[in-house]
Parts: sequence; structure tokens; C-alpha cells
Amino acid sequence: RHSVNAWIFGLVVSSYTLMEVLVSSRLALFFQRLEGESVEGAGAWVMLFFASLLASRLLFTFWTPKLETFKLIVGCLVLSVICLLAGIFVYPPLLSVAAFFMGPTYPLLMVKVGKEFAQDLPVVLSRGIAMSSLFVVSMNFMVGAVTDFWGLRAAFLIAPAFGVFALFLMG
Repeated sequence: RHSVNAWIFGLVVSSYTLMEVLVSSRLALFFQRLEGESVEGAGAWVMLFFASLLASRLLFTFWTPKLETFKLIVGCLVLSVICLLAGIFVYPPLLSVAAFFMGPTYPLLMVKVGKEFAQDLPVVLSRGIAMSSLFVVSMNFMVGAVTDFWGLRAAFLIAPAFGVFALFLMG
């Protein structure tokens, strides 16, 4: 059971990492190609994305909600997925705002792994990080293929899909 949970944790971390890296690495392209932004304008949305990540991570260093870690992770993932979908289909600036909800997720996952796998922490963390690298490499291939066949907007759907996958795994 412990071993299975460690693999599931690795998949959750990898799915979240894929989601964050996909959006941050393709956000300027999204705004330039699909929203007609200039390079400078698209860069501003990328800057807002990273500023939102930073803001929420700073917020969580000074304020800890009185909810268990699991609920915080689920809430962050759900709000991230909602913002991503709304950004893809309705109001693109929400793609940058989604980072505010993504921000605490990775640190909260690290807290969870520290509590749940204290005895095997180095192995579980190493596995999770290695799986994340594999997911990011695979994501680059997937985004390219989906963009070629169905376009960039469809490729961006990979991000919320993996957010939903992470939620499913956390069950």
C-alpha cells in the first residue's frame, strides 16, 4: 500500500508540474497567436503569471488557512482548472490569474509528502521529481502534436486535463 501511494504521489506531482510548465512556457505564444498581442503585451501576461505564482506563495508563507493540507491542495487544483478553462475559452487573462491558485500547490504537495512518507522521503521525492521530468518531456511532444493537428487552444487543454487527472488520483 505504501509503495502504491508513493507512485500515486509521484503522478500527482508530475501532473501538477506539467500543468504549470505547459502554461508558463506557452503563455506568450497563446497571447500572440490567439489574442493578437505584441511580443511586449504577451510578455506582460507571462510576467503576471509569475507574479501571481509568487504572490500566492508569499501569502502562504505568512498565512496558513485552518484547513488540512489535502483540502488545500484539492481547492487549489480545482480553482486552477476552473481558471484555466475560463482562460482558454472565455477570458484569456484568467490564464495568468490561474497561477495564483497554482502557486501553493507544489509547496503543499511537499508538505504532504513529508508527512505521509517521512521514512522514505528521499526515495519518494526522487521518484516524484524524476516522473515530473518525464511528464515535462512528454508534454512538449504532446503540445506540439496537438497544436499541429487541432491548434494551440486545443493544446492548452492538456493543462486542465492533467489538473483533473491529479484530482482524480487524489480521490
